Amino acid sequence: MKTILLFVVCLFFSCKKEQKNNSELEKNNLDKCFNRIEKINLINEILKTENIQTYLHLDIEERNPVRIIKNDFFFELDSFLIDNYRYVKIVDSLPYNKLKLQLEINPTDSCQFSRGNFIFYSPIENAEVNGDIELKDSVWTISVIRDIEF
Repeated sequence: MKTILLFVVCLFFSCKKEQKNNSELEKNNLDKCFNRIEKINLINEILKTENIQTYLHLDIEERNPVRIIKNDFFFELDSFLIDNYRYVKIVDSLPYNKLKLQLEINPTDSCQFSRGNFIFYSPIENAEVNGDIELKDSVWTISVIRDIEF
């Protein structure tokens, strides 16, 4: 009985280590596939959609910079311009603050990233925007699927 229990515990920790390694590998692959400028261009295109602009309220001083919580896609990004007057700052999730926005970008085809989806969440507005992204003729096309205010 002890042998079986030991085997199950070892298997559990082995799977956890493999999940962590896969996550790190995925993050490294995203960095190799997309350079800084490509990531910034995509993020800016998503943030410029009318649905998301509604929740950014960039005319309010305390909303500049736009603070987005760091995730794997934002790896090694710290800040960049949205336009001549405003910028995005990538921040840690802690300490939590209602001014921190969430943006997840999920490619569906890894390094040949030409399709995917995104989820944007604004805690101040308690709103979420979901959509699809597609690269057509070197231009990102953003299609909003859902825009929900909770």
